[in-house]
Amino acid sequence: MKVELVNTKTEDGFLLDGIYTTPNNIASSSIDAFLLIHGTYGNFYNPGLLDITKKLNESGFPVASFNTRAHDVISRSRRDDSFEISGTALENLDDSIQDLDACVKWLVDLGHENIAILGVSMGAVKVVYYQSNKQNPSVKAIIAVSPVRLSKSFYLESEASEPYQLYHKQASLMAQLGKPEGLINIEDEIVPGQGIFGAAAYLDKYGSEKYNIVNYSHQINDPLLIMSGTLETHPRLIDCAKDAYDSLKGAHKGKLVIIDGGDHGLRNIGDRLPEIILEWVDSI
Repeated sequence: MKVELVNTKTEDGFLLDGIYTTPNNIASSSIDAFLLIHGTYGNFYNPGLLDITKKLNESGFPVASFNTRAHDVISRSRRDDSFEISGTALENLDDSIQDLDACVKWLVDLGHENIAILGVSMGAVKVVYYQSNKQNPSVKAIIAVSPVRLSKSFYLESEASEPYQLYHKQASLMAQLGKPEGLINIEDEIVPGQGIFGAAAYLDKYGSEKYNIVNYSHQINDPLLIMSGTLETHPRLIDCAKDAYDSLKGAHKGKLVIIDGGDHGLRNIGDRLPEIILEWVDSI
């Protein structure tokens, strides 16, 4: 396996760092490369993504894995000839379309034209959101592992409703006072978006229906694999994968895999995760 440190630039000037790995022997498959997208607070060198990369490489697939501009909690990102403070805490999720577009283009420029994009957690939301909007012809398969439900209406009907409303009110007030990047420490574990978020970023992700994967998964025309585990019972996770799959039209090439005893990101099933992915890729 050969590993290279690489980077690509988004249309609006952000430089995204990543790795590109090539196997010793190329697999015979309808897919000629994988693109991996990390989740909330993640990055391209997340151990879980590296494990998936290694297994895909051993099976004959080139793999690219890039940071989005929203990597880690707060990060210092290069943008053309300057630097900007970014990271998950300050992300507008719609910007992920430009991030993924740059990553896919990088692979296409390298000669790959049949790409599978795989995202974990918030990355799962991003890969589905990206392809539902872009319908990129070079993307031939989408794999969403442990997608997150971003839905204000769902949270209001959940067991997290009361504390969620308090944080939502706090974020709204900060935005109204002209402090959209003011940070909120969401300490209640049950509240969707636990951690540190800027007010505007929290409202963008957790305060609307815009990125609710259940509402747009059906717009994808390519094969879509959605996976989750039975231990994913948090209000932002429970039944999200199933509901997204159920929203697909009857003729869609979609598949749902629910792992009994699987945790978030299916980290506890080890090599079974890439094995299931590879079996599915062989079937499409």
